[in-house]
Amino acid sequence: MSRIIGVHEVGGEAFWREFREVMGGEGTLMTYRYLGTWAQIDQPKLRASGSMAVRSDMRGPTGLQAAPLIILVADVIGVLADAIAVPAPAQMTLDLLDRGDGVRRVGCRGEMVHAGRKQLFGKAVIFDADDESRLLAVFRDADAVMAPAPDGYERVETGEGPPDNGALPPLWQAFGGEQRGAEFAIAQLTPEIGSTSASLHHGVTHILLEAAAQAAQQAGASGKPARLAHWHVTFTARGKTGPFVTRTRTIGKSAGRQALDIDLFDEGEGRLIASATAIYAED
Repeated sequence: MSRIIGVHEVGGEAFWREFREVMGGEGTLMTYRYLGTWAQIDQPKLRASGSMAVRSDMRGPTGLQAAPLIILVADVIGVLADAIAVPAPAQMTLDLLDRGDGVRRVGCRGEMVHAGRKQLFGKAVIFDADDESRLLAVFRDADAVMAPAPDGYERVETGEGPPDNGALPPLWQAFGGEQRGAEFAIAQLTPEIGSTSASLHHGVTHILLEAAAQAAQQAGASGKPARLAHWHVTFTARGKTGPFVTRTRTIGKSAGRQALDIDLFDEGEGRLIASATAIYAED
């Protein structure tokens, strides 16, 4: 598949045909396939659950990365949202309570809090799949509804991801990113990173933003090691062209915590498409 099309641009039987092509076709969206997420509906339109193996490329220097966890959550809540609408992410927030040391597989339980005509709201908890009492993170999101989905949704199986052979590239590199000094970039929109709305997939957005945040935090680190404790992204526009380029600045430090702002621009369209806040905390 060399073209990029939004499923909201077609109707009838073609809607789900295009959806299946984007989510599971040859050479199309790689996000869930590469991360190896799994999800199922537990209660139609209300609750879902899923899990994901924790590979070495999903950990940062001081703990679990936010982007893989959010991609798992997006798959879990997605099996509810995709049956209702073509969603466009508006805001996503992840609070990490645990570094995730020793965790081999993460589990997730998600819920559709409210499904409105114009917006969808979800929440989820992420835990150690081998010890469900060990809470790792909590999540909230809000999506805009681009178009309603017709009846007939079926989850598209995406695969288990590559084996953890100890030589996996960092996620930003696996998704076509490059480092430009202190910042990170992806040259253009391709089917491998394009969503069902024909724009840069939110999972890739998180991966690129977090890479920039992690690099900035390490560059300014002093004293005790700091782990990512809070991650929030506001999506301001669809990324349709590229290059997609980050810009990072330090907000400040206080009480063993460091706050960073990271923006992502679609330079081809000349606009901001996402803005993140990262809070790192000394353990």
